[in-house]
Amino acid sequence: MTDFYTLWTDTGLTKLGDATLEVPFNITTAVVGDGNGVAVIPNKGQAALVNQVWSGAIGSKVRSQSDPNTIVFEFAIPAADGPFTVREVGLKSDDGQLCIVGNFPVTEKPVAADGSVRDMILRIPVHFENADVVSLVIDPNITVATKADVLAHAQKQLDPTDTDEVKEKHLSNAQAKKWDNHADDTRLHMGKNLLINGGPDIWQRGISQTGNNYGSDDRWINSSVGSTKVHTRETFALGQVDVPQNPKYFSRTVVSSVIGTGNFVVKQQRIEGVKTLSGGKAAFSFQAKADASKDIAIDFSQNFGTGGSPSTTGQGPVTTFALTTFWKKFSVILDIPSIAGKVIGTDGNDHLQVRIWFEAGSAYDAFTNSLGQQSGTFDLANIQLEAGEVATIFEQRPIVTELSLCQRYFEASEISIKYRSIVGTFYLSTEIFKVQKRIIPTIVLSDIFYTYSSGLSAEGANVYGFFLGLTNSLDTGRVGFTYSADAEL
Repeated sequence: MTDFYTLWTDTGLTKLGDATLEVPFNITTAVVGDGNGVAVIPNKGQAALVNQVWSGAIGSKVRSQSDPNTIVFEFAIPAADGPFTVREVGLKSDDGQLCIVGNFPVTEKPVAADGSVRDMILRIPVHFENADVVSLVIDPNITVATKADVLAHAQKQLDPTDTDEVKEKHLSNAQAKKWDNHADDTRLHMGKNLLINGGPDIWQRGISQTGNNYGSDDRWINSSVGSTKVHTRETFALGQVDVPQNPKYFSRTVVSSVIGTGNFVVKQQRIEGVKTLSGGKAAFSFQAKADASKDIAIDFSQNFGTGGSPSTTGQGPVTTFALTTFWKKFSVILDIPSIAGKVIGTDGNDHLQVRIWFEAGSAYDAFTNSLGQQSGTFDLANIQLEAGEVATIFEQRPIVTELSLCQRYFEASEISIKYRSIVGTFYLSTEIFKVQKRIIPTIVLSDIFYTYSSGLSAEGANVYGFFLGLTNSLDTGRVGFTYSADAEL
């Protein structure tokens, strides 16, 4: 059993057993508690939380796409409520009886006085043997609306005469995204898979890559030294049955090995927050095949970031997998080291890193179980990292959710055309990101074209967007462009 889980209470099981299609079972209220300051072990005999500190209406009930008998209950704890620590959660029926009880990773719920102005969004998946007997109707007056949703109704047009301070305030208030992108809160939205774009379904930068760093499938760094590689997006044949759940794409890495002790080809993802899974069990799983029987190696490390005096990177477990020419699911249960006594850097770039090694010279033996060097073709799909001691079925998140998770770190815009009728130098528009970024991103403008003007620039960027500046405007005309915003780890 995983460290964090939910249970049906005896009362809940009775109500579920009595439910029918004509008289469905209705869960309406969420409760959270602090466990009286200690870890909580749920039990089915509970009629209440150990120490309830908050209750509120459930904002949404959605049937899981990956399991039709699982319903995901979502609710928001308003920014003004608190402060308290969440250690336990529960769901109550419409008559106030506790039906679902669970423990929860220790999560602080601060208030504005503590520097927090965010709502906390929690999602609780619950499995039913027959989800059709559960009412999915909710009060239409209740919705999961974050502070950002409300700000969307208060957008203000920029005045070119505003001071930089006023422009910054307007830009912050104009961001209109429902997603709350703080690192810890993002995990509550993500579901069980802590890897983003494990499919991989999102390829904002392109569908092939020969260079290093980010360049093709979102959130994945594809790198090589000495040896070379071609990394591409490939499409599964329609109706194939080798990989379950009908995935659309897989990633292919073709390695051309060059002998050298420091040479390698690797694929890696950096998971925001070195605290992730620390001191606990984790299950890592994936689908893979190769052009011949070949080994690959997977290793984990904890990077404490930069700034101040952070601890040095800690090496985690290393595992070797033997691939064949047929698709197969591989999995391993890992012990992620504790970070007790460690120091996290002040720059906000600490992370848990997973690396998939296709080949490596002897300089990397400690990270690869002496994998060695090899040429070949390696295919990967449905890569997942989750808490606990069981590698469960791959979580297929809705594509819009997966894209939003990716866009916290990188966003590529569509072509935008602006019309202007002012002569001179001015701010042409405010560009609002689709998703709040992890940090202030690097903005690159591309595909620029003008009519009767020049000097397009990105100014005053923050995590919500940027100003589009234009100099040397000579007459009425058009300006077209695309942009990318990079806030990767």
